[in-house]
Parts: sequence; C-alpha cells; structure tokens
Amino acid sequence: MSIVSGAFFYARGIFLPAMADDLGGSRLEVTIAFTIAQAVGAFAAPVIGSLLDRYHPRYVLLGGAAMVSTGYVLTAFVQSHLSLYLVFGLLFGAGWRSISSFATSRVLVQWFVKRRGMALSLDVAGASFAGIFVPVIAVWLMANYGWRPGFSAFAVLTMGLVVPLSLFVIHRSPEDLGLHPDGEESTIEQQRMLRDEPERAWSTRELLKTPAFWGVVVVFSAMFCVLQGVNMHLFGHFTNGTFKPETAGLLLAVMAGFILAGKPLLGWLADRVGAKPTIALAIICQAVGVGLFWFGGGFSVAMIAVIVYGFGFSAVTPLQSVATAAIFGKQSYGRANGLMQPFMLPVALMASPLAAWIYDTTGSYSAAFLQFMLILILAFPVLLLLKLSPPGES
Repeated sequence: MSIVSGAFFYARGIFLPAMADDLGGSRLEVTIAFTIAQAVGAFAAPVIGSLLDRYHPRYVLLGGAAMVSTGYVLTAFVQSHLSLYLVFGLLFGAGWRSISSFATSRVLVQWFVKRRGMALSLDVAGASFAGIFVPVIAVWLMANYGWRPGFSAFAVLTMGLVVPLSLFVIHRSPEDLGLHPDGEESTIEQQRMLRDEPERAWSTRELLKTPAFWGVVVVFSAMFCVLQGVNMHLFGHFTNGTFKPETAGLLLAVMAGFILAGKPLLGWLADRVGAKPTIALAIICQAVGVGLFWFGGGFSVAMIAVIVYGFGFSAVTPLQSVATAAIFGKQSYGRANGLMQPFMLPVALMASPLAAWIYDTTGSYSAAFLQFMLILILAFPVLLLLKLSPPGES
C-alpha cells in the first residue's frame, strides 16, 4: 500500500511539464490542481482520523482506493484547468489521504510502543522504494505514451493492489487478539505498565488548547512545506538547462534510495535516543540539502545534495507520527493527527505554487530553494522548546 500511495508523489513532477504544455498553461496553473488535492486531503483528515479511531481501517482504505482510482481515470480525460481542479483536486485529495500512511499508521501505533519509531518508519518505506523505480517508469511513459496513459496506468496499479491488500488488514489493536504491543519482545513488566497505563481520550477543544499540539504543527509544517516544494519541482530544476531528463531521473532515484535507507535508520535512532534529537538531525539534513540545491554546481554537488536531503526527508512523516503518539497516546492518535492537518495546510500549500511562480517569473528555482532553507532554520528553535511527552509528565 505504501508503494502505491507514494508512486504519484515521485511521478507528479515528471508529468508536470507535459501537463502544462498539453493544457495550454503555465506550470503554476497545473500545480494548483496538486495544491487543491493537498488542501482537500488536509480538511478531510479530521473526519478520516475520527473514522480510523472508531471503525476498522479496512473500510477507510477501500473507500480511498475507489476515490483515487476514479480520480486517475477521469484526470486522463480532462481538457481544461477547471476540470482538472474539480476531478483530480477533489477526488484524489481525500482518497489519497485515506490510503496513505496517515491511515496505516493508525494501526501501527496500536501494535508498537517500544519500537514505534522503527515500525512507523518501515510503514512509509514502501513509498521510498517506489521512488527508486517510479521516476524511471514515469520518464519512460512520458517518452512513449504521454501523461494521460500514465494516469490510467496508476489507476490500475491502485485498484489492483490496494483493494485486495485491504482485505488482509488485521484487527486494529493487539488486545483484540489477546496480545500486547511489541509482541514477543514485550517483557512482563512492560505488559503490566501497558495494561495499567491511563490512556487519556482527548477532545478537540483540549487538543487545541495544548501548546505541544501547536509545537508539532509549526515544526512539521515547515518540514512538509519544504518536502512539497522541493519534490514537486526538483526534476524541473535539474532539467532546466543543467542535466538531461535521464540524468535527472537518476538523481531522483538515488535520492529515493537514501530516503528508503534513512527511514529504518532514523526510526531506530528515534527509538534509542528519542524523537526530538532525531527530528533535529532531519531538519539539519533537509536544510543542508536544500542549500546545496540553491548553491547549484555540477553533477557531484547535485549527487551530494540529493543524498543529504533524501536522508533528512526520510524522517518527516514517521517522526510526525511518533511525536503525535508520544504526546497524545494511541487512543486519540487519529483525532490528534487528523486535526493537525488543516493547520499545517497553509504553510505546506504555499510551497509548490510559490516555487512555480518563482520559476515562471525568473526562469529559475534558486530563490525558491533559498526561501525553503530559511523556513527550516526558523522552525529549529520551536523544536528545541517542544516537549514530546504527555502534558503533565516530566
């Protein structure tokens, strides 16, 4: 499922130039469709999160697969920007949120406590694995068929994998099967503590009044902003008179490989030294990588940049889940995680359109990368003040 949900994330930047040319507009106008999808997903997240807390995640996954597949197919036939916004923006946004790690992480926070960082990192590793080969496939599709058949191919992929896999999703929690989180590695003392742990059920009003809630929103808004902007336009940046499409695809594949390798490593690090220093390391790597994109240079600099940035980028989604679960617990994880999404939306939404506007205006992405680097630098002090434990605990 993670491979499927991550596939389009790595392909959209490759489809973007051809979509803009085909629909007779700028890259900004097409990027708006992706932005609308992100906005719809964010505003649907509180509802989806509450459904995940109350019902079996299988139903959410099946509904999401149906919406995503329909969105892909209908998008392949659009002839205007308005129809693109309505079809892709509305259907894909809510559907993708329902099949992504946003949904599957709800299951894993129930099953893992001691090794939650590793579990959540592996949860999204499939998306990074997709990034190793999806750019190459997308470039091939573009060269031989075009972006419209490419969208149809993604619809088949989604229905063919997510629907049957959803039927095998097990019970929401280990307690349903008479087990304990972390399975055989849980000691008797750990199991006793888990049974006696007072899990607090957070209301929406209580979440909004908690400083730690807003701290997580600020830190990860910055990280997701950079993630969205860079990954959408990095292919265009590399092919803007610097590298051939095949070379740019290779760089993206290398980046995806280090994202894949970084997930279990940073997940392991979060379990051993804590989420806070691991998040700090991720921010530093993201900032250094973006700085190298801004600085420019030849192939060697670009290779170092994708390696460093990819390693830092690998931790964004799982570490946000780790931080949210550490503060608000597994019982209210879906509600808390879902409620954060609309508040993270404004900063994340501005990234791709801003970068597209800068490119359309200046013919370069350099100023966009500089602004992304500054956003990460400003978020770092907020992380230092953030307390990643339930309010009231030392």
